[in-house]
Parts: sequence; structure tokens; C-alpha cells
Amino acid sequence: VAANIGTSAPPYVSIEGSKFHVVDAAGNRKPVGNFDPQLGLYLDCIIIDINDHVSKIYYGDRPYDPGSADPPLCWSDNGKAPSRQAAHPQNLLCSTCRLSEWGSAISKISGEGIKACRDQQKIAVLVAGFETPLLMRVPPNSLKNFRAYSEMFNGLDFDMDAMVTRVSFAQGVQGTLLFNAAEYIPTPAATLIQQLRGAKATDNLVGRNDVPIEGLTAIQAPTP
Repeated sequence: VAANIGTSAPPYVSIEGSKFHVVDAAGNRKPVGNFDPQLGLYLDCIIIDINDHVSKIYYGDRPYDPGSADPPLCWSDNGKAPSRQAAHPQNLLCSTCRLSEWGSAISKISGEGIKACRDQQKIAVLVAGFETPLLMRVPPNSLKNFRAYSEMFNGLDFDMDAMVTRVSFAQGVQGTLLFNAAEYIPTPAATLIQQLRGAKATDNLVGRNDVPIEGLTAIQAPTP
């Protein structure tokens, strides 16, 4: 597991084109999921880890492409500031960066004002047929739905990792994800989850180990 998720391009679940694919570290794509007449395409998975912070990613003038070999200009998984590994940090703090403000960019799909720096929630999932955990990025337009789903487990004796989560696409809205509990996970999956959690095997996958920049000297490029 560590050998697979410790790479700069971890295997992940792509939702490009409102379809589900698993993309490995070499960029190979394999279609996954099933079809339901009412839901449309859906993917059953087990959500086993969630970054405590909403991640941010900024590509500048380039379109967002999670599978691109070219790294983003600036990004953060730590909830405070650009990552120490970001090539061109745009501001000392994410909270005061103008690129994180609504209206700092215009959506090519809706024509409405959006954030130039894209919000996303990184989660680690298990998908049947794959031996290692996979990264899934919950996009900005799905964060509200994911938050509502996670809040369903508040006050219960179990969390979402005890359930198989059915992820589908909202009808008529491009790339917007819906989350629903499908069934309880099988016992072998529960054992595997405990082993992965004990080994902290998904920390790098969800970005938990990201370290923020420190000091003015960390700014490598002026804000455009």
C-alpha cells in the first residue's frame, strides 16, 4: 500500500465526463461502476479516510486537469497556506488570497463567478477489484452534498466507513456528485480498514502530511 500511495501521482477515481474511471499512477484508465435506470451511472465504494481540511488547487490559465503531468502553480492540503511543495505560491495564507474569493474567475460552463483557486475534498476510498485505496476528489459543486451525507452519521454508533457508499451523478448538472448509503460493509472489509488505519496508509493519499510554506521568502512568483 505504501509503495502505491507514496507516489506523486497516486491512483485515483476520475469523474471526468460524468463517468467513473480508475486511473493508475501510469495514467492508465479503467472504467468502473454500474448503471441503474433511475440513478444512471453509479460507483459503490467505501470511504475510509477524509482530509480534515478542504484542499485548494490553482492552475492559473490552464484548465483544471487532475491527471495532468504538469503540476498546478499553487495548492494546499493543510488548510492554512500554500504547500511547501507548491511551485509558485500565490499568497502567504489561503484565507487572504484573492484567488480564493468568489468572482475571481468565471465558469466556462455556467458563465457565473467562481473561485480561481478550486476547492476540493480529498477522500480515500476502497473499490471492489482494486487492492489499494484510491484517491477521490470531491469537486466544489459537490461539497454541499458530501457534507450533508457525512452529517447523516452524526450521533450514530457507526461512521460512513461502516457503509458502502453509492456515488452517482446529479441529473442535468455536469459533474455534480450525490452520495447515498447502500448497505453495510462485509466483515473482511472492516478488518482491512482497521489494518490500513493502523498503518496510517492513507495519510499521504488524502494530503494529511502536507506542510505549509513559512515566511516571505517562500513566495517564488508574484500574484498575477
